[in-house]
Amino acid sequence: MSPFTLQQENEEQVGLMGDGSTPSFRSAQTSYYKKRYHRLRVVVVLLALAVAGLGSAFAVFASRKQNAKEHDPQPMWMPPGNRVNKIFWPKDQFAIDPDDESEKAWDSLFPVGGGFVDLTNDASILSDVAGSERRAVVSVFHQLHCLRMIRTGYFVAAAGNPDDVEQGPGHLGHCWDYLQQAITCSGDRTLEFVHEGDPGSSGWGYEHQCNDFSAIFSWVEDRKTVNHTGIITSSSHDKGHGQGHKG
Repeated sequence: MSPFTLQQENEEQVGLMGDGSTPSFRSAQTSYYKKRYHRLRVVVVLLALAVAGLGSAFAVFASRKQNAKEHDPQPMWMPPGNRVNKIFWPKDQFAIDPDDESEKAWDSLFPVGGGFVDLTNDASILSDVAGSERRAVVSVFHQLHCLRMIRTGYFVAAAGNPDDVEQGPGHLGHCWDYLQQAITCSGDRTLEFVHEGDPGSSGWGYEHQCNDFSAIFSWVEDRKTVNHTGIITSSSHDKGHGQGHKG
């Protein structure tokens, strides 16, 4: 038996067997109750701390569970979301006037099928998605389509042939709006520092965190709807994009 227990028993015996008439008894009795009160207070404090700890743990668990629910892994039928680091450097073939080299470079950005995919055979897709809705275009290729249409229209007009611009105001207006929403949606937070004496930043030489374009490209080609290559063309100037393709 521990010394603490023996001491407690001795105190209890004094309280039970003493005659209560001596100062020493009263002092011992007072000391006994003070110790019992102190121990009780310690127990209460420990219980309160335990309850507070359990409450905090539960709150953290509930918060993590809610966050996990709000950030569930993407469905298996979505394109891959791998992240890669990429440093932006100038690529002249995308900046020069149209010629064979530049057209080949722009063509290389589009997978076979132009970015359209067929998810009909993907067993993991939601069962309530209608059959006609299992065909889709991946947004990054829609964005590239818009960018290239604007580029093509600009150089045709700059050559003095504005009437030959195939992309009418409706199509180009759609693309400007769509691209600004795509850019603000992505919201790239990379800091591009301005060197002393420069009015701004070229943006070159800074590392960005990007979605893995090569992985998305391969995923799209594995699910392509057609075998056409090159940019998607539009059959309507007023309602976004059509579904034709230009090889």
